[in-house]
Amino acid sequence: MVISSRSPEAVAAASLAARIERAVTRPAYLLVMHTDDFARMAWRHGRRAAQLLERKTSADLAEVARRLLLDEDAFVHASGSDVYVVALCDPEHAADDPLCDRRRHFRAVLERAFLDAACVEMISSWAALRAGADVPRAIEGAIAQGYRQRERRAYAELLHDLTTLVSGIRGSLATALDDSVDRRTVHRFLESALTESARLGRLLHNFLSAEQNLGRPAATDLAVALERAIGFVEPLAFEREMTIRLHSASARSAIDAQLDEDEATLLFAGLLENAIKYGRPGGIVEADIRVGTATCEIAIDDDGPGVADADRERIFEFGQRAGSDVPGWGIGLSRARSLLEAHGGEICVERSPSGGARFTVRLPRARKDVQGDIAHSLVAFRGSRLDDHRC
Repeated sequence: MVISSRSPEAVAAASLAARIERAVTRPAYLLVMHTDDFARMAWRHGRRAAQLLERKTSADLAEVARRLLLDEDAFVHASGSDVYVVALCDPEHAADDPLCDRRRHFRAVLERAFLDAACVEMISSWAALRAGADVPRAIEGAIAQGYRQRERRAYAELLHDLTTLVSGIRGSLATALDDSVDRRTVHRFLESALTESARLGRLLHNFLSAEQNLGRPAATDLAVALERAIGFVEPLAFEREMTIRLHSASARSAIDAQLDEDEATLLFAGLLENAIKYGRPGGIVEADIRVGTATCEIAIDDDGPGVADADRERIFEFGQRAGSDVPGWGIGLSRARSLLEAHGGEICVERSPSGGARFTVRLPRARKDVQGDIAHSLVAFRGSRLDDHRC
């Protein structure tokens, strides 16, 4: 991506560069954050709504940054701009220094702050700022790199979903061809393969026509989506001689949520697949549905080794995994978190009663009537936030 000298990003980079050069006098790493949601908000809901969103986001981010920054660090944002820059000083002048963990933590915290502030999507990337560096060019380069990373992540998530679906179809067909399986089971698995092949077609269609699907999704019955996900992973459970138990299935129709049914099914299928992979052979995976006044909660437990406390946030980062003993790319949990947060939900992990891992998904229940004020404009734009307890 090339940023022209007249583009908004280039104008913002030039304005921010002067402030960074005054504030930062030593080598530093620049976390350059950019969002195009303000422009979309202005186009859909008016300039006033976009300005309110930008001011609220800026104030919340500045407060978070103040709590984390050291004296020599800096947080820079120009009013009316959609570009934010955090400069973390690098006294050791080295790429592989203890700052690496600090940079990772900073990025994760500010990405969550962006979402908490106004549910806006942030594009972020790092740039090293050394003596004599061209600061505007460094900022523009980081913005372009952020766009490339977002594109790569979108394709990686698509490939992850495709791999999940193809694996499920293959498992169903392999089980159906097993001579030891009874006729009724063969028919059930063939039906599952047909259903998931149709889901695969819809996934590709929706990805290719994303710009045509910008409206809010219809309410999805999460109990139905969870039951379908269980059917999807049944061949894998069959292969490992594991049992999947679903509790509170009677809650159906009481737990509609604003989430596409295919997305919900794939989300639960991924979590169930992880539980089966990490659970002990011949063990039990349990799925439980609980309904609150404003949220619905789905918990999936396994009896495997669990997730270490130190890894419970890291495994939700793109490309990060808890271990290498089970095949995977570190995309599924990151995909799940970004999908849920886009719909006002959340996901967390803790220890299950059986000693393994418990992944808990919380989503706001569908609302029949919503007021048409500026607050609703923000909600309609990027999804509502949870009003119950957080993970």
